[in-house]
Amino acid sequence: MVAALYSNPNWDDEKNDRQSRIKELNKHYNEAIERIYHPERFKEIEIDWNNPFWQAHARSMQRTRERFGLANREITMQHVIDAQSHDAAKLKELERRAEMRQSVDQLSMN
Repeated sequence: MVAALYSNPNWDDEKNDRQSRIKELNKHYNEAIERIYHPERFKEIEIDWNNPFWQAHARSMQRTRERFGLANREITMQHVIDAQSHDAAKLKELERRAEMRQSVDQLSMN
């Protein structure tokens, strides 16, 4: 994003404060890293959805919900994860069969 701020000619105007915007981006980035490594330090009841980091997250989560068909339902992502875990045994069996077929194919080529 910093490269975009420098390459965008709209920020060349003196009225635009590129330096403070870069400092703000850096502050939010450092806060995000702190939250990842030390989540216990940040016990917030409400998320600040005006923060650009969280706005991007909200857009990403909305696209993910739409992709899974959850856009306008009361189904949570945990429901999707649980449903997928039920199919994990079937998936492992299919992977095992594929590995067996591959080993047989390799034997026939020798």
